[in-house]
Amino acid sequence: MLRKTIVIVDYDTQELLRVLDLLVDMHDILVVSYNRLPDMPIPTNRVLALVILCTKPGEEVLQSLQTLRFCYSDLKIIVISPQPTPIMITQAVQKGANDYLNMASNDFKLLECLQLYSPKFMRTPSVWQRFLAWLQPRRLSVMPVTTQKMAIIEPIMAALPEKWYMPDDKPTPQYNNLIEVQLFGDFKVKINGKDFQPKTNGLLLAYLLYNHNRPIHKEILMSKFWGDNVNDAKNCLNVAIFSLRKSLSKLTDEKTIVFTNDYYTMNTDFWRIETDTDAFSRLWERSRSLLRTHSLESAIEDLKNLKMMYRDDFLPNFNHEWAIGRRDEFREKHLQALNLLSEHYWKNQRLSDCIDSCRDILKVDDCVELTHRRLMECYLSLKMKGKAVRQYKSCRESLRKLNIAPECETENLYLSILQS
Repeated sequence: MLRKTIVIVDYDTQELLRVLDLLVDMHDILVVSYNRLPDMPIPTNRVLALVILCTKPGEEVLQSLQTLRFCYSDLKIIVISPQPTPIMITQAVQKGANDYLNMASNDFKLLECLQLYSPKFMRTPSVWQRFLAWLQPRRLSVMPVTTQKMAIIEPIMAALPEKWYMPDDKPTPQYNNLIEVQLFGDFKVKINGKDFQPKTNGLLLAYLLYNHNRPIHKEILMSKFWGDNVNDAKNCLNVAIFSLRKSLSKLTDEKTIVFTNDYYTMNTDFWRIETDTDAFSRLWERSRSLLRTHSLESAIEDLKNLKMMYRDDFLPNFNHEWAIGRRDEFREKHLQALNLLSEHYWKNQRLSDCIDSCRDILKVDDCVELTHRRLMECYLSLKMKGKAVRQYKSCRESLRKLNIAPECETENLYLSILQS
């Protein structure tokens, strides 16, 4: 089956990499400059959705929406911005947006929204669809059925019968069964408190558990883990899934891996799945939000907890491309948290704590020149001139491996240390 493409345009948010990382495993992605939007570079029948990222839907964005809706009436358009207001949502919808998401919300909201456009998923009608179905016999003028804007219909929800906005599907399960997953450091799984260690296919299980909130198409698994030979890959995937299910059945009679409409996913209807990476990501997003809206001091406790949660790199014993990519991502977030902590400690002259944070950074990456300078300044403040000089030499040696000379700021600090 030919995968459809998601077209992404980022006006001014610098969130493109985050969205790409979320979608690249499941979709073909095409990034387009906003000035090329009126002339779509591929046929729209191959496009699942167009995702527009913006700080707010200004005149330029609204004009693009209007042009796109006029030229491509069937194109599904999702607008994403931070903290959208009802007015912003209404304007975007009037110009042609199908959905509007809050950039600060859980990333999986975007995946759920895209799934609504996929023929692979048959979903319960949304509140908006129910509302439109109720209005249709009354021949009132409404927006297209695909538009789902809670901000518009909330004021009249109270007038609707409860059955129209309560979900029809089964109630939220009462989880008595827990799968705990450790992905930082050695891969470890506990099922209702019992350790589980697969003898084979550990990376596949880790991938499914890491993505436990999203279904993964079988073709993605085949391509990612067994290459492009379709027949061999299909057989290998079937064997691997059978082996994992058989191993898991020794601990539980309940299904852990389910297969629906060519998609594999963990059985989250029965199991509550907790991963250390999920907890880390939630804390990371909360700390980022605090840094954007308040001050560094307000995020310190979260940054300390991030440091403790990151016991080691992401799946260091697996050298698969997927694991390496996630490893680099989490390592970078870990480094940023440590750097913010060291900055806080330096500003508050907690020199011992600052030195510890800087050393933690250099254990991960000994070429962070800013960290070397901060250590030199700490030692100078503590009247440890010899250590400050040795730190400069350590910095110079680390950079030499990359054929890089120290920056002028580092050299000037070194000269000031010598003259002190």
